[in-house]
Amino acid sequence: MGQQHHSTAAAQFMPTNSSSTKFEATAKTDGLSEAVTTATKLLDTELESLRESSADGTDYFQTLVAVFSELRSDSQTHLQNFYLSLPALMLSASEHLMHNKEKLTRRGKDGLTASFTDDGFPLGVACE
Repeated sequence: MGQQHHSTAAAQFMPTNSSSTKFEATAKTDGLSEAVTTATKLLDTELESLRESSADGTDYFQTLVAVFSELRSDSQTHLQNFYLSLPALMLSASEHLMHNKEKLTRRGKDGLTASFTDDGFPLGVACE
């Protein structure tokens, strides 16, 4: 959910008109280098992809609610107390992330160019 929130916030900076001038065409007419033209072509492709994916209007939170509401049916009674396992899962995920982050920083020269990310599972569960 954190990534979706970030993407939604970043979408405010996207050009709103899909028929607006393409960046690649502008780069070519301005006589910019081949590397810049290639980068603007990739930017145009990504912006079009973002427009298409945001235009479908998929509400992923409602999708999650629908999927998890099915788990409350009589055929899924073994998951009735699933929430009891969440603290242990969150601690395990947090410890695993901390261990991997420490391991990455100990790698020396390779660790300088590497980046660390996580999927936000503990934070996502804590916020719900």
